[in-house]
Amino acid sequence: MKTQTLEIQRILVRRASGIAFALLLFVSLTAITLAQPSPVGNTWDCVMSGSRGGIAYLTFNDDGTFEGFEIIVPNPPASIRPSLIQWDVGSNGLGVRPPRTNAPTIFGSLPMAGPWGFDSKGRVIGFFTEVVPPLQKVVCSVTPLVTTTQETVTRTQTNQDGSVITFQTNVVVAVTNFTTTCVTNFTGQGFTNTVNFTGKVVPNKRLTLVATTLLGRVTFRGVPAAPLPDLSGSWYGIKTQNRLSLV
Repeated sequence: MKTQTLEIQRILVRRASGIAFALLLFVSLTAITLAQPSPVGNTWDCVMSGSRGGIAYLTFNDDGTFEGFEIIVPNPPASIRPSLIQWDVGSNGLGVRPPRTNAPTIFGSLPMAGPWGFDSKGRVIGFFTEVVPPLQKVVCSVTPLVTTTQETVTRTQTNQDGSVITFQTNVVVAVTNFTTTCVTNFTGQGFTNTVNFTGKVVPNKRLTLVATTLLGRVTFRGVPAAPLPDLSGSWYGIKTQNRLSLV
């Protein structure tokens, strides 16, 4: 009877230890989740690199949303490297890869907005879409419009004997006006690019986001945005290019 009592006590102790360990693990995971580094509190000044360049400003909110804008500069197309093999190598992979000609190009300023959160590893995740409308081409044509009117003009004529004759005649006056007609044509199709990102943040120091898009991978590296001087009013700048300074 005493042996059975001791065995029951050992089982109860093991179960209590297991329950305590589970509670401690749950509390630890909850604390880790709550202590995840958050990008909230800063407007991040980011530089893009990878399949394209540019800059971006991002602001993360407490409600799980973010917004900002980006200025995209596409990378120049890679030049085709000449093949050092003089014969046709067929499809064994050693030939020159043809350039991708059907890939759209995104450039200019675009807004950024979408949801964000944390994944199971504590990384910042989110997504947004880039919508590019179809290109617009405005074609204008100028059409001349000629209108004629008749006016009565009084003329004088001096004869050889010195007499003066006054008479009236009708004169046709032509006036030309020009009308301009402009037509907007849409060339090509619009494009929607989905951007998914995963990243890490060091609060008040740096933000790194690795984004995957339909057009390649892009890395956002950001620091807290610093206040910029007010550029309103009169000012001048000097640009140096090819050892030539220009105002």
